[in-house]
Amino acid sequence: MSQKFLYVFPGAHKTATKLLQSSLEINRPYLQEEGVSVVQRQLFYRSGLLPKLRTANAIEALEPEERTRLLEEVLGGPATDKVVISIENMFGEIGPNPYRNAEKVLNNLKVLFPDYEILVWFYIRRQDTFVESAFIQEHHVGRDVEQDAYTQKFIDQPIDWVRPLNAISKAVGSKNVRIVPYESIEKGVGRYLSAFYRTFTEQNPNELFARYKREQPFTNVSLSARGMEILKATFDVVTDRKERRQIAQLLQTSFGVDKFPRYHLPEDRMELLKKAHQELNARLVRRVRFTPGVAKYYLFEEADQPETEVGGPVSAATANAT
Repeated sequence: MSQKFLYVFPGAHKTATKLLQSSLEINRPYLQEEGVSVVQRQLFYRSGLLPKLRTANAIEALEPEERTRLLEEVLGGPATDKVVISIENMFGEIGPNPYRNAEKVLNNLKVLFPDYEILVWFYIRRQDTFVESAFIQEHHVGRDVEQDAYTQKFIDQPIDWVRPLNAISKAVGSKNVRIVPYESIEKGVGRYLSAFYRTFTEQNPNELFARYKREQPFTNVSLSARGMEILKATFDVVTDRKERRQIAQLLQTSFGVDKFPRYHLPEDRMELLKKAHQELNARLVRRVRFTPGVAKYYLFEEADQPETEVGGPVSAATANAT
């Protein structure tokens, strides 16, 4: 078995990817000292590597020297025996068909890292709260979308987490896939990051979290109901998307969820989203070894987020063999 490992955390919007990436940025030099290379997010985007990874056989078409150059560019040097890559939406964008490029990306990564065993941490979130947060995110980035039309596309074409899970399992094998419910963050950011770091480093996760906490990096803060109300009103007079985004960021400081109740979609919309995803999640629960509380939550039998276990060397759940 290979003694080299590539740890892939692809992430979708609204699954705490910014938290993971910000922490990796802060701790990169300490991980490098241990022999853990981290793909640098901004260098990755500037390198043009993403469209190549999403195109079938694109990496194979490159000369070996070009592959090495690209790899060293995004790592800031030669790859070590442990490489970590956490790039938001690397496998695809938000939409009814999430992670649609998973198999292409993973097959290209096999060519880019030929001697490495690839391990994938697949972050998911229950679809109704996922869509709700994605709707808030649309306004946060300056788009003015109508809630019924926005949610209807996810009701007509529900988010099926099993589809990308099958694609990932096909590419790397089910034994190399770990499923992490976003809801496990409810036990605290420290425990969430500790479980993340225990997958690839022997350093004290508390120290890694402490460095992140001292830096206090910017993270997404969901707008409150009052913040959304003000934001919608300003959109009537501000048409420039960049200016709208700046207004949203300003509103976070005065009308964030720590000061006012969080914005929620209407109950009837959430109920429709629930009905649209019940059967799909029943299939997900059959496929994945969830803890009992997580299983009930994803089956919509429990309204509140579960006490998800995130301790241990991997994650709360694993994929059953295909």
